[in-house]
Amino acid sequence: MVDEALTRIIGFQRAAVRRQAEEAAEFPHGFVALCPSFPYSYDHNLVVLTGDEAPAGVAGLVESVLDGTGVEHRLVLAHSARLGDQVADELIGAGYSHSVNVVMVLADGHGPIGDSGQVRELALDDLRPIDRQLWAQRLPDAPAEVPDQLADRRVLRRSCADEVVFLGVRDSRGAVVAHADLYLDHGFGCAQVEDVYTDPGHRGRGLARALLAEGVRRAAEAGCPTTFLVADAQDWPVRFYERLGFTPVTRTHLFLRLPG
Repeated sequence: MVDEALTRIIGFQRAAVRRQAEEAAEFPHGFVALCPSFPYSYDHNLVVLTGDEAPAGVAGLVESVLDGTGVEHRLVLAHSARLGDQVADELIGAGYSHSVNVVMVLADGHGPIGDSGQVRELALDDLRPIDRQLWAQRLPDAPAEVPDQLADRRVLRRSCADEVVFLGVRDSRGAVVAHADLYLDHGFGCAQVEDVYTDPGHRGRGLARALLAEGVRRAAEAGCPTTFLVADAQDWPVRFYERLGFTPVTRTHLFLRLPG
């Protein structure tokens, strides 16, 4: 069952990258996905490695496939844990930073994980000011167009699955204080809960649990056999997700080299 779920998940993840791209090109060991309209979005201008074995000279290969694209950074994604392990030393030696995410799947037959009665659907316009503020805080020295563009790129997420829903919780004044994305894809039989965030002033009130509970409820209602999320392997939410019934099943690797 785990192998079947992994096949669904990796297939969906790769398809989601392609669907969000304005341009995509295949090469023997993977593909390039580009969004020239969003050059500051590293997540939308990247190389995805596929296959079972690492290509020889992967750092040089990345340079060759991105040559002439105008992309100044380098982001390499490996959804396969084994493939990521194989290329890590070479890419790190070439000046890339390395981060690892853990893919966590909800156990088969798991029931409701909490009360989601306060969760509602949100529109893109509800989330843009929140996204922009968060990016401005994370990148305080960046020009204004950078957080603007990183907030605007959320529109691309609407194309990554058959159904994309932005979920949120509002306070008594109507302000959005917690939100998450839900991607439902019937072709791959997957549901992903992504980008779970709670405003610092409203943490500890069960809002993240409520968002996840609503995502799980909708996934079951849609008949998706695999519900999963992705979390930073070194961060505390992994333990929180485990308590809710999510189990780590694999790792994905990200390698980033900044411009300059």
